[in-house]
Parts: sequence; structure tokens; C-alpha cells
Amino acid sequence: MVADVQPPDPDELTELYRAFVQPIIFDGVPEGQEQPTLLMLGAQPGAGKSRATGRLLAEYDDMAALTGDDLRIFHPRYRDLTVNQPEQAGGVLVEATRGWVRAALDEALTSRRSLLLEGTFGDPDVTLATAARFQQAGFRVRIVAIASPRVLSLVSAASRYLRDRKLGHPARFTRLSAHDRGYDGTTRLIETVGSANPVDRISIISRNGQTLFDAPHDSAEGFETATTALEEGRHPDSWGARSTMELLGELKQITGYAIASGRLSPEVAELLDAAHEQALREVVPKLSVASDSPQARFIQQAVTEQLIALRRAADDRNGPEVAADLTQDVAPAQIEIR
Repeated sequence: MVADVQPPDPDELTELYRAFVQPIIFDGVPEGQEQPTLLMLGAQPGAGKSRATGRLLAEYDDMAALTGDDLRIFHPRYRDLTVNQPEQAGGVLVEATRGWVRAALDEALTSRRSLLLEGTFGDPDVTLATAARFQQAGFRVRIVAIASPRVLSLVSAASRYLRDRKLGHPARFTRLSAHDRGYDGTTRLIETVGSANPVDRISIISRNGQTLFDAPHDSAEGFETATTALEEGRHPDSWGARSTMELLGELKQITGYAIASGRLSPEVAELLDAAHEQALREVVPKLSVASDSPQARFIQQAVTEQLIALRRAADDRNGPEVAADLTQDVAPAQIEIR
């Protein structure tokens, strides 16, 4: 918890929900729908859920949208926290938004309004329990998971944060542990949902909106191939050379900014370090040039040297123990220049 920040009074949170949150979510969405739908959209932070929300809402008439992160703006100290203490703000803001999300879910259920709920699928048990609750109330339940490569969402999450910091905007910081909880939780959910009854339909979509899997629970295909679709959609095998170089270029820019600006906290260093490791494992070996070509060796060396510079800067700024934490699980082959 951020020092000297007290949680808002429960009565104040209730008033804020009624005055701001509830109207934004539900205004214009009719009550008493004959067969409403709960659409649960999820993936790790940085996977592209916001873009997917717009595309999915276009498939339905009269559906409300609920995203916990978007509700943070209604916290009384939102701007102060996200501008001045963004790496610590999440834990404070979630205390308010968690209650608002519960209230909105209860309202959608009792008023029988269709709802798109966006989240990270960090806890599959909670996701399935929510699905069961709505299905028992007569809702159709659809789960949509975004298959985004881990390296891409890591870079996206870090880039979003650092660019907002550079501009002095409210910034949303994603810790590596939170990112990977969403990534791994999505995997567990899709693996589990094949044998779970509370889901009527499951869809796997790519980051750019391509449908990789889509089937109702009672189809001949079932949900068994959904996990395969998720795994395949997460591999950057189909990336072109331009997309690959854009990713590596973005990683270089945000790393250079984090080092030069003094914003390389241990948490930011951990996030960027993981992105570099993943790039060296997944992206660089799959370049559209021969792996033993001068171009491939140059790119591998450039990314490796960038990772070394990142770790040295983290060592200088945060102490040797931080650099040790960043390197303890890295095999020499991962950063060896061949």
C-alpha cells in the first residue's frame, strides 16, 4: 500500500458507483433481456484486449462493457497516484475497482442485461465460478481468449507505461508477476474449460482479431482443440520481417529511454529483462534471414548487448542484488553470441 493513502470510505465508494460508474456501464442497455449473454474476454496485460472489446461489442446488440482498469479513473486520488507513484498505484486503486466490478456484475445479473467483462483470467476458478453463476441465472456464457505472444505483450505493457511516463500522463504499470499470472491463467482456463459445464461457447482470437477457434460446447468439435489454437496463436512464427524489426526497434527505444531517464526501477528492469530474454529465445531465431547470415548475427549481437547494458544499468542504479535476481535463471546459451 502506498504510504499515507487511506482506502476511500465504503459509503463514498457506493456514492461514486451510483453517480459515475453505474451510468457509464449500463446507460442505454435495456433491462429484462430474454436471453442475455455474459461475454468474458481475457488475456495477459498488453495482449490487446481494448481493441478486441470494440470488435466484440459490434457482434451484439444492447451489451454493456465492464473493464476494471477503466474504472480506476473514478478513484478520488487517481491522477495523483498514477502520475506520482504509478508503480505502487495499482494495489491502491484495485481496492476500489474490485468492489465496483462486483456491484456491476450483481446489477447485470439481477437486471438481466448482457455484459462484456474484460479481465486477465488470472484466477481460472474465479472465472468459471462467475460463468456458472450467470449460466444458472439463464445467461448464455461465452469465453473469448486472446492468443498474444508473451514477448509482444511484455513489450506492449512496458512501452505503454514508459511512454505515458515520458509524457507526464497517468501511467498504468504492469508488474512481471501480474503479466505472467494472466498469461498462465489464460492457459489453465482454456485447458480446464473443455470439461467445464458453465460455458456455452469459447473463442480464441489473435491479437489482430483473426478467429483461431470458435465453437459451442455441444458441437462435434468440442473444446478440445482450443488449447492448440491458443498455443499456435501465441507463437510469432507467422510474423513478417517488418513486424519483427518493429518489435525489436520498440524494445530498443523503450529500454534506452528507461536507462537514460532514470526510470529503471527494479520492477521496470525486471519487465524489460524478461522481454529481452523472450526476444532472444522466440524472435531472433525466427528471423526471415538465414540464422548463420551476417544480418542474423548482427541482430542477435545487438539485442544481447542491449540486454547486457540493461543489466549493468540496473546494477548501477539498484544494487548488485537486483542484477543477480535478473540473471539467476538465465542459461549462458541464451545470451551467448555465436
